[in-house]
Amino acid sequence: MIRRFRLVAMAAAALLMVSSGAALAADDADSDDGDDDREDTVFTFGYDADNHVLVTGLSAAGSVYDCTLSGAFTLSYGETTDRLRPVDAVEGAEGPAEFAPRDAADLDEGLTPALAPIAYDAPDNPCQLTGLIVAGPQGQVNHGQVVSAFSHALKGSAKGCVMRYIAGSDFGKGADQVKTGDVGETVEVAASGTIDLETVLADCDKGKSNKDKDAAKDKADKDAAKGKPESPGKSGDAPGQNK
Repeated sequence: MIRRFRLVAMAAAALLMVSSGAALAADDADSDDGDDDREDTVFTFGYDADNHVLVTGLSAAGSVYDCTLSGAFTLSYGETTDRLRPVDAVEGAEGPAEFAPRDAADLDEGLTPALAPIAYDAPDNPCQLTGLIVAGPQGQVNHGQVVSAFSHALKGSAKGCVMRYIAGSDFGKGADQVKTGDVGETVEVAASGTIDLETVLADCDKGKSNKDKDAAKDKADKDAAKGKPESPGKSGDAPGQNK
């Protein structure tokens, strides 16, 4: 089953949770007050050190299902394509992973509440994960390589707001480091692996909004310096037009 690489992520109905096990992104509420401060994106991540696979998933905080995954899990991987490994199955201590419906009050506008949980392997599950093989061209693994691989996978995505979670992790450090002399020319990835997953809330839309506001302000300042009005208005409002 081919699964899109959700780094980065699903509907901007595109996706997280305030439920147990979710670690909140503490620094993300550092701008304007009000609705713009809402954490809008659910980011799940973890590192399968045995297989050198970084696993991530993105979803919208107001989506129909709570995509939280926190704790130890066994993952089953699909076929690798361009270093990406779809995660076909997720199983925890209590069995196959499933996701609870959100309350109607927590959903994005226009969404209808679900009547029952959805299993991870359901075809329409919005909480899918994707694995990224982070080993370098000579099989080396270190923290810089993990961050670089993730950054490259995010290229062209508006979800760079979650980059700091990977950059601030210990993935690829210490015992997880692999030197070029320790591996062969190819990196073998097993069909399954164990991993500790964590889910956090991020404020991705706000970050984009602030960038747009800053750009607009810069333009307004430059126009003002050139003597241009902030709002040119309509030609019909020019002196002599409306009498």
